[in-house]
Amino acid sequence: MHSFLLVAKVRPDLIVTNGPGTAVPICWASYMLQRIVLLNWKPKQLFIESFCRVQTLSVTGKLLRPIVNV
Repeated sequence: MHSFLLVAKVRPDLIVTNGPGTAVPICWASYMLQRIVLLNWKPKQLFIESFCRVQTLSVTGKLLRPIVNV
């Protein structure tokens, strides 16, 4: 719930994350707010997978794959 409030207050144009699971609520909150509430706000989300993950995605990568832009 705190993620939704934070993202709604700040309304970032770009969210860049490098793989920690703590970024999942922030990314999903921005996605949900973009789709449901704030229709004229189009944030971009960039997920950078860790270099050690060369064959499979991490759990965070699997959770964010459907919603990230790049």
